[in-house]
Formats: sequence, C-alpha cells, structure tokens
Amino acid sequence: MEIRLIVNSSCQDVFCKKCLALPDQNVELQVRNDSESDILLVSALDLLGPEGTLHIPNLFPHGVHRLGPGESMSLYTYLDEGDLARFHTLVLRDSAGRGYSAPIELRGRGPGSPHTPSIHARD
Repeated sequence: MEIRLIVNSSCQDVFCKKCLALPDQNVELQVRNDSESDILLVSALDLLGPEGTLHIPNLFPHGVHRLGPGESMSLYTYLDEGDLARFHTLVLRDSAGRGYSAPIELRGRGPGSPHTPSIHARD
C-alpha cells in the first residue's frame, strides 16, 4: 500500500465550502492499493513511537472501504504537528486486522509552517 500523509492539508477549506461539519481536519491521508487483490481498509490509524502507540479511531470517512487493485482514496483527521513528531511509524489496518506499516519521515521547515511538505511513507 502506498501512503501519503499531508500535514496542513487544505482539506478543511474544502469541507467548509461543501458545508460539511468537520472541524479541525488538518491532515489528509492518501492511500493507494498497489497490490493485486482487494483491501478492506478500516478508517483508523495507529502511530507508533518510543513512548507507545496512539490509536486514532476517527478518520473520515468512517467505516470500512474496499480498495481494488490500483484504487486510491483519502482519509482525514486532525493531528498536532508537535505530537506527530514523537512517532516513527504509522499503521493502517484492513478488516482482518492485518497491518500496513510505513515509516514517518518529517521533512521541511517544521511544525507550524503553512508550507510543511508531505510525509511520504510506503509499506
């Protein structure tokens, strides 16, 4: 699975224009199924770090999503950049509990910058 985590995404502006009541959505998580079979992706995220695991159960859209081979989708949430810097790995899970993990590599000018580049990860 290819994973692209975009911090300070403009998704909040888009949600406001579409009249969706989703406050504080500053993170867009783009995923693409690069396997040859379907994946039933659960709308939750685990962040792993030296202090433990942070489970984020409230990604939008909620539920389980079928991703066929080559298909993509985006999930959204709020993550404080300072908190995100404490973690080294992100994990998405399918409906069978299999994890798709990828390293988190922060690059750019740091927390608070409106131009913080994407965090790229690949399982």
